[in-house]
Amino acid sequence: MANINTFTANLLARSESIVLKPRRVLYLIGFFIAYEIGISIGWLFNLYVSPLLFLSLLTFLLIILKVITARRIPAIPLLGWWVVFALLAVITYARSPLVVGPVQGMWVVFRLAFAGALIYPAFWFFLTKQEHLQTFLTIVAVSAALSGLIAVIQTISSGALLSGVMTNDRFLGFLSKFPTETLGTDPAVLRAHFYINTIFRGHGTFYRVNGFGAFMSIMIGLTWGLFRQARGRRQVFFGLLLGTQLAGLIATFSRTAWAAAIAAIAIAIFIETFFWGRRQLTRRQIQLFFMSVFFGALVLVIALQSNAAADRLNSLLNPGQVAEVQWRVFIWKRALESIIAQPWFGTGIATVVSNEPFLGKGDFGAHNLFIGIAFERGLPALFIFLFLMGRFFTTTWRRLRSEQAQLPEKGLATGVFASGVAFLLVGMGSSMLDIENLRALFWVLLAIAFFPADKNKKK
Repeated sequence: MANINTFTANLLARSESIVLKPRRVLYLIGFFIAYEIGISIGWLFNLYVSPLLFLSLLTFLLIILKVITARRIPAIPLLGWWVVFALLAVITYARSPLVVGPVQGMWVVFRLAFAGALIYPAFWFFLTKQEHLQTFLTIVAVSAALSGLIAVIQTISSGALLSGVMTNDRFLGFLSKFPTETLGTDPAVLRAHFYINTIFRGHGTFYRVNGFGAFMSIMIGLTWGLFRQARGRRQVFFGLLLGTQLAGLIATFSRTAWAAAIAAIAIAIFIETFFWGRRQLTRRQIQLFFMSVFFGALVLVIALQSNAAADRLNSLLNPGQVAEVQWRVFIWKRALESIIAQPWFGTGIATVVSNEPFLGKGDFGAHNLFIGIAFERGLPALFIFLFLMGRFFTTTWRRLRSEQAQLPEKGLATGVFASGVAFLLVGMGSSMLDIENLRALFWVLLAIAFFPADKNKKK
C-alpha cells in the first residue's frame, strides 16, 4: 500500500511539474522530432499514434489550460496567418478520402492539420527566456546527431544493425513493423531504394532514406548556427554534433540532401564573411578559410571513396540526365492535373495515382514541396506558405544584419537562414510536409526566426 501511495504521489508531482513547466513538453518534442516512430492501433479505429502526435495533443491541452488560467494570449507574430493556414488544412482533410468515420476523422484532421503546427504558438506560451530556446535547440541538435550515428552504423553494417529493412522488417530492428508503403511488395524496388550498388543507404531513425536526408540537410544549417554562436567547450561540443550529422547525411547517399547541405554551409560562410561587419573580422576569416578547406576536402574524399559516391556527386552538376528526375517530371505533371481540377482545397491526400507506362501503376508522393502543398492542400495554402517563407527570410536577414546584434546572435540567425535555404532546396525533390517530422521542423524554424531576442528581460 505504501508503494502504491508513493507511486501515486510521484506521478502527481510529475504531472504538476509538466503543468507548471510546460516547456518540458517542448523539450520532449525537440528530442522526438528526429524519430519517425509510430504505430497503428487496430482496436481503436486503426488510429496512427506517435510520440510527436501524443506530445502535440498534450501541447494543445496545455495551451488551452494556459489561456483559461492567464485569460490572455501572448502577442504571437503572424498568428492570423497561422490560423488561416490551419483552418484551410482542416477543410482540406475533413473532405479527404482518408476520413472514414467521425472519431477517426477528428484524429486525422488533428494529426495532419494541427500536430506539427502547434509548435509555433507553443514557443510563445511556454518559452519565457532565451536560455529555454537554447536548451530546446541543443536537444534537437543532439537528437539529430544520435540519428546520424545510427545511419552510419546502418551503412557500415549493410543494414544488419539498427535497420530492420533487410532483416526482420522491424523499424530499427526491434520496434514495430515498418509501414507497408515503406517496404512495398517488390523486393527489387525495395533494394533499389535502400541500396546504391552494394552500399546500404542509412535511413537513420526515419522510415524513408530521402526523408531522413532532407531532415539532416536542414539540421546541419541549424547546428552550424549553434556552432558559430557558441564559444569555448560549447563550440567543440556543437562541432562534434555537426560532424556526426554530416556523417549521417553522407550515409543517406541522397543527392538532393547533399546539394541542400552544401548550399546551406556555403551560404552560411558567405554571409558571415561579407555581412557580419568588421568585429573580429580577421579571426573569423581565418576560421572560415580552414572550414572551407575542410568541407572541400570532405567532398573530395567522399567522391574518391567509391564510384557510386562519385557518380552521385557528378549527377548534381547535370540533374536533367538523372533517371529519377525524369521520373519526377511525370509525377509533377499528374499532380498539376489534379491541382487544376481541385485548386481551392486540394485533394486531401499526399499520394499521386499514376497509370503511366513509364512509372507503372501505383501511388507516389508528389516529390516536390510546392507542388505537394498545392496538390494536397490547395493553391491558397501554397500562397500562404510562400508568404510565411518570405517573412521568414526577411526577418532572419534583418536580425543577422542588425548593428545591435552581437556575434552569437548573428551566428544563430545565419544558421536559421541557411536552414531555410536547405528546406526549400531539398523540397525541390521531396514533398516535405507530408512527413510528420518535417512538418514539425518547418514550424520550429519559423518560430526561431520570430522568437524575440529580448526574452530574458523581466516584464
